[in-house]
Amino acid sequence: MKLRRVTAAAAAAALTMMGLVACAGPTERPQAQDDPSATSQNETTKGKRITVDEFDQLAAQGPVAEDDEIENNPWAKAIKERGKLRYGGVSTSPIFSLQDVATGRDTGFDAGIAHLLAHYILGGENADIGNQADMTVMTPDTREPSLQNGAVDAVIATYSVTPERLNKVDFAGPYYSSGLAIMVKSDNDNIKSLDDLKGKKVAAQSNSTAIPFIQDNVEGAQVSTFADNAACMTAVRQGSVDAYVQDQAMLLSAVANEQNKQLKVASQPFTEDLYGIGLPKDQPEAKEFVNKFLKTIEEDGSWKRLWEQTVGPFMEGNAPQPPTIGDFGKAAQK
Repeated sequence: MKLRRVTAAAAAAALTMMGLVACAGPTERPQAQDDPSATSQNETTKGKRITVDEFDQLAAQGPVAEDDEIENNPWAKAIKERGKLRYGGVSTSPIFSLQDVATGRDTGFDAGIAHLLAHYILGGENADIGNQADMTVMTPDTREPSLQNGAVDAVIATYSVTPERLNKVDFAGPYYSSGLAIMVKSDNDNIKSLDDLKGKKVAAQSNSTAIPFIQDNVEGAQVSTFADNAACMTAVRQGSVDAYVQDQAMLLSAVANEQNKQLKVASQPFTEDLYGIGLPKDQPEAKEFVNKFLKTIEEDGSWKRLWEQTVGPFMEGNAPQPPTIGDFGKAAQK
């Protein structure tokens, strides 16, 4: 089925603002091909968050579904008739979803997925984006009940897929893969991968899954444990350790909050924690629709552009390949 696309007034928007603990074993993660232009963009936007205007422009340039696709899907049709997507999210992550004080709007990767989905259903121009999605703040205890009682249409909130959750709700995606990654000082260009930690001093939080993972997979690494995230970061800044291993989502948020930009995230994740879009279990057509949406934004480049403007400024390297839609790996094994 063909898609209608909204044509922006400008031929192309300048990408001026680019962008929780895993427990899986090592996995092969496909990496994006080197793109010199993307690297250049990343350098000019490093450490900068996307603005609300840029966020709206990005969402409005996303694809829009054909009318008959909406009409034949009860879940999407109800949203279209209501004129809003109601979704559960968070407002505390600078990378995934953080409220802009001046406008009250949330921007970030998860917020972008939500607004691209709303735009896919509702269409419209830049000025319409802010009115197309209503976010209800979720906690781990309210996500499943909110889907089960119909309070929200979807949950998009760094929502890790687990066998236990799959018994209660449905998941589209995955749309993002987090997992253990590496933080180093900003001027450290020698540590970029798991192999580079061999023989190095590595910080980890007490009781973190990072500790046994490093011990089992990194030869000669000397693990120093600290009470919390802040203490691990201080150890890296002061040079008492060479690196800090923690969930990538947590590291990215920590780097985004850094005032003096002394630290950076130096690697893509080397374990896998898959984020899915939570959906009502009694509406299978919702999963079908949202999976098609995710495939569409991957194919037309919207997923990559969103990553570049929300996640990219706070880590090294180019955008990774999105995770395979429909493949939740071990999480789907009940």
